[in-house]
Amino acid sequence: ATAIGKTLYIPTMNGMVYAIDWNAKILNEKALLAINDLGPLGDSFTRSNITYANGRLYALTIQELICIQR
Repeated sequence: ATAIGKTLYIPTMNGMVYAIDWNAKILNEKALLAINDLGPLGDSFTRSNITYANGRLYALTIQELICIQR
């Protein structure tokens, strides 16, 4: 997982990235800020954490490096 500001980014092996408010007192649906899909199943498997540099988020999948403008 990667923490940036108040957001914790948790990628899963199947290519989903969950953004959670890590300041939330209770981990429930209100703490979930976003669910992001990195691409088609089979092309977006990842075992890497989200990386942050120069105001951008990066995700590495088995097919490509994805830059997400923040």
